[in-house]
Amino acid sequence: MKCITIAAFILVAHTAANAQPITKIPKDFRIAAHYVVGDIIMMQGEVLDVSVSADGSVVRKSVRLEDKKEKAKITRKRLSQAEIRQLIDVIDKLRFYDLPAKYRFIATDCPPLVLTVTSDGRSHRVLFPPCMREEKSAERFERIWHRVICTLTPKDCKRS
Repeated sequence: MKCITIAAFILVAHTAANAQPITKIPKDFRIAAHYVVGDIIMMQGEVLDVSVSADGSVVRKSVRLEDKKEKAKITRKRLSQAEIRQLIDVIDKLRFYDLPAKYRFIATDCPPLVLTVTSDGRSHRVLFPPCMREEKSAERFERIWHRVICTLTPKDCKRS
């Protein structure tokens, strides 16, 4: 009887341990996004740099194109561990690390989107021209980009 009880306990403990999703955020986790909102030719809009680190700290730096003397406006917020986990899941599910580092780019007034993800000792940077959507993996990049921007800076979600 003792053997059955011990075996049942081991089976339950093993099942519970294996059923839980990995929730630990890698210490080196970081996402950085760089983009321009507005009309770059007319020098109207903002240059934006947004990043999040493993502890959930989000930093958004913006500079208005109209005023070169203006200092960067910096805003901060914090994401929950669950929100960071969701970003990691999207990045993994849509295979961000398999995307090309640079998409075909033709000179245009459409500034590129730059997204860099670092996690678990690896880093990948993608330069993506949003006006050129010819490559098959473009939709994957756009889905990742949209999730990142909408999570980090919801007010920029509709503008990106």
